[in-house]
Amino acid sequence: MQISTDEEAKKKQQTLIAVGVVAAIIVCAVIGVFLCKDMFFSTPTVTVESVALSDITLQETTLTVNVIVGNKNPVGATVTNLDIDLLWNYKGESYNIGNVHDDKFTVDANGNTSIPVPVTFKNTQMLPLVMAATTEDTFNITAKGGFDAEVFIFKTHVPVDENYLIENTMKDQIAGTFKSVLSMIFAMTGGNNAGNADDNGDNSQGGLLSGIMTKIQDYIQK
Repeated sequence: MQISTDEEAKKKQQTLIAVGVVAAIIVCAVIGVFLCKDMFFSTPTVTVESVALSDITLQETTLTVNVIVGNKNPVGATVTNLDIDLLWNYKGESYNIGNVHDDKFTVDANGNTSIPVPVTFKNTQMLPLVMAATTEDTFNITAKGGFDAEVFIFKTHVPVDENYLIENTMKDQIAGTFKSVLSMIFAMTGGNNAGNADDNGDNSQGGLLSGIMTKIQDYIQK
């Protein structure tokens, strides 16, 4: 028995309607997901948490800057292409002290990932920062750069350009170190200017010490 032309047309029409309904449901679901994205998706964050003294010598100072990547979502986040410069702002100048870089890592749901960034600089090159570490109560640090984040089905690029005031917990430690160094130098030189060249004529260390002494003695003698 052959199906009539009308029945075939009717079946085709029903099929098209069914396909259309399914397509509409899918489109609405996709649109709904993106419309509700802000309700369910929290963009991961970057925070500079602390700056700590790791080591100090007459020639170099080493700090550890602790950077936190936070994820407030109830599912884990994947962070890729993390590239952030750390700038230390002091008396109108910005010093690029380090870079945070990681190709890929994960952050637990409702969790944080701590990234310690070691920063080593020559005291002669960064004398203003050495001074800041002995006198200032806070550090003004800027994190500038960005990263890509994937949480569940959401992917986004997160730009970072934030300023942070970090408590200076190193002030007394660094000042005490310089005080001990200066006391040792005075003892070795009989109280002469530590900035003078040594017996071999090498004044590289002396030049560093004279610069440090000139700017730090007032603080130490308080």
